[in-house]
Amino acid sequence: LTVNAAPTPDFTIGTSGGNSQTVTKGANAVYTVTITPQNGFNSSVDLSIISGLPAGAIAGFSSDPIPNGSGSSTLTIDTSGSATGGPVTLTVQGTGGGQTHSVQVSLTVNPVPTPDFTVTSSTGPQTVTKGTNAVYAVSINRTGGHTASVDLSVSGLPSGATASFSPDPTTGGSSTLTVNTTNSATGGP
Repeated sequence: LTVNAAPTPDFTIGTSGGNSQTVTKGANAVYTVTITPQNGFNSSVDLSIISGLPAGAIAGFSSDPIPNGSGSSTLTIDTSGSATGGPVTLTVQGTGGGQTHSVQVSLTVNPVPTPDFTVTSSTGPQTVTKGTNAVYAVSINRTGGHTASVDLSVSGLPSGATASFSPDPTTGGSSTLTVNTTNSATGGP
């Protein structure tokens, strides 16, 4: 007769969903941490991040400890004050009932884009008779949350020509450039 010892109550720790996340500084990275009991394990499990948290970032668990050694907790990392860069590897540890286990997740924090814009036109080259107008559609393409008004100007006008934009300045995404070629205008292209 062989009598084996009862298996030791234990648990596993794992993550589900986005184990590797990339966020813009100021946004939250969110991970789901799950504790699964084994062999009758029913102790509370304390959660912590033991390494890898970016400097200035703040981490919190929605449920900590995990009661009865079974369940999930949402790990939220606030990157508002964090350094940018990565990816970094965060080690999430669970401790309870005399057992300790860990799991790793990845995080990259990108810098906030600099507000900026570009100016383009979908209107092709124009040839006009002096004394008439050439009209161009101008687009303001904003990036990084740019919202400020944009003052428009033009260079390279033929002698005797004048230009105006409507609207100018613009807070929107477009303007119309009108080039008035007087009877004395010459030159081109």
